[in-house]
Amino acid sequence: MFLVRKIIDYTLRPLPLLVLFMLFMSLKRRNKALLALTLLLYAIGITPVADLLIKPLERQYSRPSVVNSNIKYVVVLTGDFYTRKTPISSSGCSSTKRLLEAVSLCRKLKHCTLILSGGKLFTEKAGSAIWARILDELGDFQYIVETKSKTTKENAFLVKSIVGKKPFYLVTSAYHMPRSLLTFKRAGTNPIPYPADYLAESSYSIIDFFPLGRNIRKVELALHEYIALLYYFFL
Repeated sequence: MFLVRKIIDYTLRPLPLLVLFMLFMSLKRRNKALLALTLLLYAIGITPVADLLIKPLERQYSRPSVVNSNIKYVVVLTGDFYTRKTPISSSGCSSTKRLLEAVSLCRKLKHCTLILSGGKLFTEKAGSAIWARILDELGDFQYIVETKSKTTKENAFLVKSIVGKKPFYLVTSAYHMPRSLLTFKRAGTNPIPYPADYLAESSYSIIDFFPLGRNIRKVELALHEYIALLYYFFL
């Protein structure tokens, strides 16, 4: 009964309803182009296809099996932020996961300084400044706030001005790690990858074959990273 309720629930969501409507119209009008578009929308909306694109990015780097407690710096790159009433509400899902992983890692080091890297994009305050307020509420953390960067490349060069050649743990979303690591190494720094915010699923159920908006978002993120990597390699 629970599974039936879930199937009905997922079927009546906007994207599945849109796919069903498009499928009905394409068959009714015998429109091959609309049918192809419907099938494409369905494909990129289901979890296995979205994961097929994002998994190669997430699996390129894994966390070190042993944490070197003598490393001083943990650099964490900001992600999605919103203009909302409280700092925690302003930090998006991806950003919050990155910060929590960085804090967890920092607690394993002897003398840790968090470097919060990320400037203001579409919010009133820089993402790193919002994180700083969250850290102040959570407890006693030593941190440095870098609020000027707007791109991964700017992240790298501004962090370099702080850490120089010293090794540091680099925390960002797993899908973003390949480009981030490449950029930071090109900037002349010595990052150790510590990926967070994994999006790909490890197993699937029948629900994963319903088209969902979050999977289209995965496809968007993956394509953005592939295009950016091509740009980095060829330009």
